[in-house]
Amino acid sequence: MVKLICDKCGKDCDRIGYDILIRMFRNFAPYDKNDKTSPCLTDESRHLRMVLCQDCYIGLGLPNLYAQDKSKEVVWPDEKQG
Repeated sequence: MVKLICDKCGKDCDRIGYDILIRMFRNFAPYDKNDKTSPCLTDESRHLRMVLCQDCYIGLGLPNLYAQDKSKEVVWPDEKQG
């Protein structure tokens, strides 16, 4: 059995972990008010991949995957819930 270890707190994720992939992208154009190039987003090759346990995932305030509807709208936690 493979253990899922949380990259944030270091504890065992038990049977449920979250695979987080963070990719950087930059908006290079226009660079300043004199730049006349068309706006574009440039994908960077840099990225970060990590595993989070349920406690750390919730603690960071990330969206609840189970609350997603068919429209793919991201449902963020209610600030009143903490």
